[in-house]
Amino acid sequence: MRSLVPLLWAAACTPPGPQQTTPVPTDSDTSEPKILPIDTAPFIPIDSSADGPPDLVPGHFVYMSQSGVWNLSSASAPNTMTGSLQITEYVDTLDTALPEYECYVTYALTGEAVGNHTCTDCNFVFDVEFYVDDGDPAACHDPDAPPSGAVWQMGWSDPDGTIYLNYYGTDVWLPWYPGTKSAAVIDFAWSATLAIEVLDTGDMQ
Repeated sequence: MRSLVPLLWAAACTPPGPQQTTPVPTDSDTSEPKILPIDTAPFIPIDSSADGPPDLVPGHFVYMSQSGVWNLSSASAPNTMTGSLQITEYVDTLDTALPEYECYVTYALTGEAVGNHTCTDCNFVFDVEFYVDDGDPAACHDPDAPPSGAVWQMGWSDPDGTIYLNYYGTDVWLPWYPGTKSAAVIDFAWSATLAIEVLDTGDMQ
């Protein structure tokens, strides 16, 4: 956002000496005192951006993948859950022989059943706690990568085949992971591709 800073002009005033008799400027037609405008120059904002349409073709992409499992204490009405989550991200290309991920985080999950919740589509809901086993969530491009110790309220919907998230406790339930449930096990996975800009740090190799 461009900031507009007004310019303030100040004139140093020296009181006239006793012999100084400077006449007041007057309008030649009416002999009335002439009022000088504060600023007669029009202000016209100028767009300094380059001409032409913007370049909408991204130069780089980050590939994001998340997958995990919930192991339920029972198939129908579980009161606890244990599980795992893995997040991986890389930019542009990945050497599968020797993968170097920009973000590689693994979590252990535990969950306690929540009886009083607002998810009308959920068969059951847990308070899910995330423990980082390996990696640093701060290195991920996904702003919702949970830090270690985070507790999220998440629920499972049989009709939708979806894990829902109570987004930051707002009672807005978002579909978070598509999954499949088999007996007392839920497997889930999600992936996305995001266009990004890679900043030039100016380092010379």
